[in-house]
Formats: sequence, structure tokens, C-alpha cells
Amino acid sequence: MPEVEEEFLHAVEFGDVTLVKALLEEFPNLNVDCTDALGRTPLRLAVKNENKEMVEILLCHSNPENMHEALLQAIDSGYTNIAEVTLRHPNYLEVFKRMRRM
Repeated sequence: MPEVEEEFLHAVEFGDVTLVKALLEEFPNLNVDCTDALGRTPLRLAVKNENKEMVEILLCHSNPENMHEALLQAIDSGYTNIAEVTLRHPNYLEVFKRMRRM
């Protein structure tokens, strides 16, 4: 795993919003759907930590499959505020619209 992805995952896990934003800006091709040693994406880590601000940032960059998994994780964990943020996010709404057309 590239060092920048490790730094990104660490920043997400520890809630360092400033560093996450800086990394996303500095590395526009950063794989925001990378996984840690346990297979968790940054979005799932943010949900696990119930970090609403981080979830909102990551929803702007994550792929649809990871958005849906994070939503299910939030619901399963009882994090209604995170589930609501995900359901109302424009990127998730677009995914939902595409899924309905299939």
C-alpha cells in the first residue's frame, strides 16, 4: 500500500479532518476506497467512529458500492445521524436513482 494511502487511512481513523482535506487536495488521484489490513475503507472507518463530518467529506469521493455498505453499517450500528447524512447526500441519491432504473 502506498504511504499516502496509509497516512490517509490513519487520518480518517483518528478524525483528522484537516489532514484528510489536505491529502485529498494534494493528491487528486488518491484512492479513497483503499482498505486497511482488516479490509475497512476510509468511509467505513468514519462510520465506525460516528464521525459525521468525515463521512460527509468521504461521500463526495467514494464509489457507490462503498457508500451503500457504509449506509448499511450505519443502520446496523444504530447511527441514525450518519445514515441520514448518507441517504441525503447528492452522490448517494444519484446512485439510488441509477439503481431504480435497472
